[in-house]
Amino acid sequence: MGSLILKTNLQVFCLLLLPFYGLSQYAPQAGKSGTTAIHKDSSIIQTFSNYFPGSQGKNLLRGWVNMSDTNLGKTTVGNIDSIFNTPEQFMISLGDGGMVTLQLPIPIKNEQGADFVIFENGFAFSKDSFFLELAFVEVSKDGHTFYRFPAYSETDTTQQIGPFGSLQAHKVHNLAGKYVMPFGVPFDLEDLKNELGAEQSIQFIRLIDVIGSIHPMHANRDFKGRIINDPWPTPFPSGGFDLTGIGFIHGDFTSLSEQEEKLDAIIYPNPANESAQINFISHEDLSELRITDCSGFIQKEFLNVNQSNFQFMVNECAAGIYFVEAISKQGKLLRKKLLITN
Repeated sequence: MGSLILKTNLQVFCLLLLPFYGLSQYAPQAGKSGTTAIHKDSSIIQTFSNYFPGSQGKNLLRGWVNMSDTNLGKTTVGNIDSIFNTPEQFMISLGDGGMVTLQLPIPIKNEQGADFVIFENGFAFSKDSFFLELAFVEVSKDGHTFYRFPAYSETDTTQQIGPFGSLQAHKVHNLAGKYVMPFGVPFDLEDLKNELGAEQSIQFIRLIDVIGSIHPMHANRDFKGRIINDPWPTPFPSGGFDLTGIGFIHGDFTSLSEQEEKLDAIIYPNPANESAQINFISHEDLSELRITDCSGFIQKEFLNVNQSNFQFMVNECAAGIYFVEAISKQGKLLRKKLLITN
């Protein structure tokens, strides 16, 4: 009789512990043992510039700065035409439920390990506290049918994470934004091999902001139907998921790399305070030449520049760090840093 009671008690004890031990622990934050985070300077990233020039192949649908109060309007930070920049030089804010779809001139292939990596501007409050904003990731072969990476969130949903609340990377999986800058989240097309079928490659990537609210009216859910809790609301012009770059790992980027290397220029003086001149080392007619700030906002724009030496005034720009961006009529890309002083 005593052994039967002991056995029953043990069974009850195990059932009580099951919800805790049954919880998955996914890859932890960058810098911790077992992380899958990829640094922006990792040698496995072949390029950050697998995009068509200008606005071609890019579709941005801004989200609200606060889904529950649409009178505040939509997010404004970032410029879709600057998407080819490397992380920490560019940011585009999606807002609540906002979405960006990107067509890739060179397809991404499903090969061994991660095939591409997405960067967001998350940061650490302390060694164990992190501000992270999440996004779903979807891919497509044709731009019509999209497949979502199976996303998982085991963050507690009994209390809303506030605008500057902390989120733990080891409680989420297959969601962009789980790692702090300068680290990105890897995505492996192997997770979608059945959906992709015989042609194991994609030519479109779509990111959709996770609203983060635990209110059933606004909540987004993971692959298992669970509400995803992340910092909310973030009622700022830069609210929601902030895309800072996509690193492409598997694809035939040989021709793209050669293309990028051929268009180069020297800017002088740099720093500049009145005017600056850009001298193209290998001259090609440009469809666009523009000056942007660190957020991607265009400060100056020049079309159809057909000269190898081009001078422009900078004295009306506030002091700070800017970028000179050029797109040739052949689709080649150039980006140079420019420091403007008063």
